[in-house]
Amino acid sequence: MNIGTALAVATNGLTTDTVLVQSFISSGLPYFTLVGLPDTVLMQSKERVRTACRAIEFKWPRTRVTVNLSPASLPKRGAGYDLSIVASIFSAMKCINSDKLEDTIIMGELALDGTVLPIPSILPIALHANTHGISRLILPSQNVDEAHIIDGLNVIGVNHLTDLLKVLDAQPELLYSIPQYTSGHTSYALVSDSYPVAHKSKETAPTGTQLTYTNTSSNMSSSMSSNMNKAATHAVNTKSSLSLDIDTTFDIEEGLSSSNLDFADVLDQVDAKWALEVAAAGGHHILLQGPPGAGKTMLARRLPSIMPDLTHNQAVEHACIRSARGLASCTTLTHDIPFIRVQHNATMSSLVGGEIGSYIRPGAVSLANNGILFLDEAAEFDRTVLQALRIPLETHNVTISRTRGLVTYPANFQLVLAQNPCACGKLWSSHGECTCTPIQLRRYRHRISGPILDRIDMKINVSHITTMARANSTVQEYSPLLGRNFYGDSAHMREDVRLARERAHYRFQGYGWDKNSQASPTWLMEKTHTKIISAVNKLLSSETITMRGAHKILRLAWTITDLFGQSQPDMDNFQAAQALYLSGD
Repeated sequence: MNIGTALAVATNGLTTDTVLVQSFISSGLPYFTLVGLPDTVLMQSKERVRTACRAIEFKWPRTRVTVNLSPASLPKRGAGYDLSIVASIFSAMKCINSDKLEDTIIMGELALDGTVLPIPSILPIALHANTHGISRLILPSQNVDEAHIIDGLNVIGVNHLTDLLKVLDAQPELLYSIPQYTSGHTSYALVSDSYPVAHKSKETAPTGTQLTYTNTSSNMSSSMSSNMNKAATHAVNTKSSLSLDIDTTFDIEEGLSSSNLDFADVLDQVDAKWALEVAAAGGHHILLQGPPGAGKTMLARRLPSIMPDLTHNQAVEHACIRSARGLASCTTLTHDIPFIRVQHNATMSSLVGGEIGSYIRPGAVSLANNGILFLDEAAEFDRTVLQALRIPLETHNVTISRTRGLVTYPANFQLVLAQNPCACGKLWSSHGECTCTPIQLRRYRHRISGPILDRIDMKINVSHITTMARANSTVQEYSPLLGRNFYGDSAHMREDVRLARERAHYRFQGYGWDKNSQASPTWLMEKTHTKIISAVNKLLSSETITMRGAHKILRLAWTITDLFGQSQPDMDNFQAAQALYLSGD
């Protein structure tokens, strides 16, 4: 029995599994069958593989070809298995030495002319290879730079099916000589006349670079050589078919942490800046409400400027989520806090994730993982869309169930909401009278449901600006809400946040969390002074707050304590926390 094998990786969200691709060439009528729970797109790979092989004038076996994707019980999705299926078939036909396929993951989609097309979820695949001790990957050339984010991998890029044959040292009748060339930001050069190794290059080949395949086999026809030259040229000139994110209902704003956005640019609004410093220090959710032009969006976009950068593991996780979404690949990790701004016309699938093609892609809540999810004009969102935030806010992950399967993505984000006080926006404005009727006011205020509002730690009223004075980094500003002065520029606020988070991290060692917003109710009851617990009980007995609200006030009190460098919350800290929680009600 002659069985050819190759390795691939099945992705389900950020979860990955090794797939053994087995091909068996047996006697019988010509037939090509694919088994192992493939989806519709993967099932169609039979036609893509067969036609691509014929495009390079490879003689397809006139017998029975059976391809098995093992483990058979694991669902496989997408066209990324095309290259591994071809490699296993060539191995079964003894065109490729099976030793060349050991410890090598092969992924890529084939076009009908043999061009290798990029695929999504490259980073999870590369991370899987690194974790399981597989050092070599053969991928579409457009995906190589992205895979290089993971250290310790030998990543080989191929543009065409003929490149794969050269990499795997196919037999002479299938072997073509590939000269050195440069494509995009990745160059490919022969190493020891065995295979092209991709490495980063600052040089870029001019548009329309011609690749010529030299015939190294006397059995190769002139027409076949001509086809190879045309296919190679097409492979270089063809733009990446990996669809970038075309969802226009949310914007991914990167680099805000290191940009020139500064809280000092925000005129007045001392209370709002203080509340955002507390939110950054403790990871608390916040609602900003005020008339148009008060600076709500301006304040929210500056929140990343005072937050600590992502750790290495968080940056890798964020890059994997971007890769699973199908966003543009990146060549380096970014440690900037992700800031996802969602527009009010967002759908359920764009917010929490959904099915796009053969894949269940993450939504805005997952792209904002370990970062900020900003919902501007929150009251204008569809009510059912907002309700979808309830579970991620509590569990810090989102589970998407579709006919193709079940996928769980991380969704540990910090929620920032902004809304007008009423439909016309002039309820608290000094620039005109509100024209809303009592019924319109009531309807507008109920756009955001009670359960969502109950999960918000702080509700802050933002009024119109009354002064044109820019914050001075050497002069403290007075916050009526806080009852004391503090520096209102990003540099000072960022340092305050850093020190507060360090204190919280040290205090929570061994508990499984590192921010005050994550502290468990049991811990809060045990560690908070009884005098403060008694004050909370009075609020509960008067039905001013719910039990969830009580926990949020205590968490806020601990964050304020960390900002002031104290070891225990006192009554002043508790009253400041209570003001932050109740000020917008």
